[in-house]
Amino acid sequence: MSSYFIKVEDATDLRRKILESSKGSIHMLRGYQNLLMVRNKKLTLFRRLRRELKELTMLTNRIEKLMPTLSKSDVQALHAGKKIRRKPGPSPDEDVYLGEKEIHVKDAMKEVKKAKKRAPAHKASELETLQSKLAAIEGKLKDI
Repeated sequence: MSSYFIKVEDATDLRRKILESSKGSIHMLRGYQNLLMVRNKKLTLFRRLRRELKELTMLTNRIEKLMPTLSKSDVQALHAGKKIRRKPGPSPDEDVYLGEKEIHVKDAMKEVKKAKKRAPAHKASELETLQSKLAAIEGKLKDI
């Protein structure tokens, strides 16, 4: 097997141009990764919103069932300032069936506070790896 030698005129300039084009492509990839992250975040927020709206409608339906029913004459009597007799609702210290299980209101508030304190685990994303590669290329460009 024979080997060939090709002389490259101004090798450092050629290397600099190759590194600069690599830098530009990494900038483009970083922008694309940002776009993908925004899209995924948007989708998860829409799914969460849809899920919470379903839960809210279910809860409002249950609250309407717990509320006392008033007839038209009762409403008119209230506007006139008369007292009417209503059916009693649950007391604030009672357990109420909400969603999947029966819970106490104070316990539910504790669970919400705990969930807010939990932070999601941080993973090295593709965007961060691209940024580290970009920093390495910029370091090489400075050395040239």
